[in-house]
Amino acid sequence: MVWQVRGNIVCLTYELQTTAAADAEQIYQIVKATMYEMAVAVHGSWNEGGARRHTEEHARSGEYQLIRCGREIAGAMLLKRHADHFQLESLYILPPWQKQQIGSRILADIQAEARACQLPVRLRVLSNNPAREFYRHYGFVVVDSTPERFFMEYRPESGLNQ
Repeated sequence: MVWQVRGNIVCLTYELQTTAAADAEQIYQIVKATMYEMAVAVHGSWNEGGARRHTEEHARSGEYQLIRCGREIAGAMLLKRHADHFQLESLYILPPWQKQQIGSRILADIQAEARACQLPVRLRVLSNNPAREFYRHYGFVVVDSTPERFFMEYRPESGLNQ
């Protein structure tokens, strides 16, 4: 369900759509729209070839999922479920859809699944990415860092559950 409220689109529910090779360009554009400025600030440039190869490979394998709000695409996500942990490789919410609780609802669903499986959720963010504070708010803690990245983890048994 998507509602129009005071000229802003509000997403009340989201759906995840498995991707295929044909979705690679769309995913690349989502990655670029959400990460370009931060990547350039940290790395000094944007690696277009690397980003395109990465999105094409994971779109083709069906690992990426498009985040839909009604008929609109609000972002993309790549979550890997390993035997000993979940790895949230990426959660990209397009700028017009940010700050509407879409990421919060997706993260809450991932955490609920992790709690049911009694597995931690791991992720990494660029050192200048404001999403680090978002993840901290939802119980993730920094477990390691480099000058470029923070590695974070949510442990269901930590007592920091939402």
